[in-house]
Amino acid sequence: MDNTARIAELKRKKLAIMREVDGYKQTHACEFFKPYKWQDRAFAMIREKNVVIAPAPNKIGKSAAVMNILISCALGYEPWTKSDIEVDGWVKSDKYWYRPSVLGKKPPIVVRITGEDWTHHIGQVLIPELRKWAPKGMYETRKNSQGVEYEWKWKNGSVFEIMSHDQDLKLFESWLGDLWVADEPPKKEIYDAMGRGLFLRGGKVVMFITPLSQAWLLDELIEPTVPRNDVGVIDGLTFLDNEDLYRHDYKLLKDFGYSESEIVEYFRLCVEYDDLTKDEHVMGLDRHLRKHYKGGKI
Repeated sequence: MDNTARIAELKRKKLAIMREVDGYKQTHACEFFKPYKWQDRAFAMIREKNVVIAPAPNKIGKSAAVMNILISCALGYEPWTKSDIEVDGWVKSDKYWYRPSVLGKKPPIVVRITGEDWTHHIGQVLIPELRKWAPKGMYETRKNSQGVEYEWKWKNGSVFEIMSHDQDLKLFESWLGDLWVADEPPKKEIYDAMGRGLFLRGGKVVMFITPLSQAWLLDELIEPTVPRNDVGVIDGLTFLDNEDLYRHDYKLLKDFGYSESEIVEYFRLCVEYDDLTKDEHVMGLDRHLRKHYKGGKI
């Protein structure tokens, strides 16, 4: 075989390997999850607290964090922490070691996931995101009358039960579980019904939510009159905590010729107007951009 043919053969083999790796990544996305700093901080807090709440804006990685918490708890370890060498206190699976899940429990575990409604939130948002990250072939699902995969049974015995906040309150009672993830703010009655059976097993509650639509969460968990040691809050999060988005926007502004101080001011304006109405937000950014446009920046 001459050099040209040899090179062509090597290229074909390389392409085949790349396709195989890419295919594996698509079906085992949880192994390639790279937590942002705020997500790592939240994971650490969940290990210490019974209830952890992260009121945060969109596009910050809440869904990715929640799905990988769920998957790692079902497995008993965090699949994105794979190590070839033994680490003290870590879990061994096959020939690798992994950091234990935030629950610190060996499977099987029982989990409940709740969302706003079956059709839009659960069916179109939550389920596709869970499927995106979950390792293919390690679970089976069952659909309800709405056609939504409400029950996920893992090969190791762990179970996910997905429920809608508009279901009858009685269905949330008489339950014993290890973890409850509320993908949107639940009503106080649901929290009380779920909490009794959850805490009997030393379970935990995770809420990475936006917007904060249930006032009782603020009064009783986030800013209670009497501080609670069992509740942890990841507060002060903004879109800047999405490190990929921040790097992208920073580079874009640099390429436009912005100075460091101007970039800081730009991001400050974005954060300042984040909680205002859309019109006010746009007006503020428009004033900022017009100011620099006159100076030849854009």
